[in-house]
Formats: sequence, structure tokens, C-alpha cells
Amino acid sequence: MRRFRLVALGGTFDTIHKGHRELLITAFNLGDNVLIGLTTDKFARSMGK
Repeated sequence: MRRFRLVALGGTFDTIHKGHRELLITAFNLGDNVLIGLTTDKFARSMGK
């Protein structure tokens, strides 16, 4: 599997579920470094989360 120097992902991880876990595991398996962006509480509320 190809490795990347940096993998970036983002999301609203407000209660981590199996899909989030799989996404994070995949990111760490693909990248030497992983950058995770988190949405703000205000944005999450505006999206109904």
C-alpha cells in the first residue's frame, strides 16, 4: 500500500463511532503524519449534530 508523508482529514467527531475509528485507522496506516481538523461546537450545532 502506498505511504504518504502527510494525510489530512476533518470532521465532526462528536461521539466517535465505528466509521470514525476506521477512518482514523486508515489515515494512520497510510500516512507518516496525520493532520486532523475538528469542526467547532458552533458549526456542529448549526448542522444539527
